Amino acid sequence: MRDRSRAGQRGLWRVVAACMAVQTSLALAGTGDWPQWRGPSRDGVAVGVDLPDSLPASLKPLWQIEVGAGYSGPVVSGDKVVVLSRQGDDEVVQCLNASDGKVLWRSSCSAPYEPAWSCRRSEAA
Repeated sequence: MRDRSRAGQRGLWRVVAACMAVQTSLALAGTGDWPQWRGPSRDGVAVGVDLPDSLPASLKPLWQIEVGAGYSGPVVSGDKVVVLSRQGDDEVVQCLNASDGKVLWRSSCSAPYEPAWSCRRSEAA
């Protein structure tokens, strides 16, 4: 069991390393990209984007995809969107086509996890 746990940790680190490599390469991309949490400068400001003065009463989504639970936002560069999420006991990283949401590539590894908030404290008898 111990070897399996270490193998799972190595797999998780591979996904993390892949995500870091993707983020680093996307961070070098041009203006208008959203290569990290809260944007290029991590301040939530979209520089070089021409926003309309007002939005219509309702917006029609271009596409949507179910990705599972997660603790990070999507990373956007050019025509690609990278999303990291949990699906069951797996950590999943997916690269999507920004124009239609189709999966360009997907990688996952087993990483069983129970959030701290879901653990119950045992009562002393």
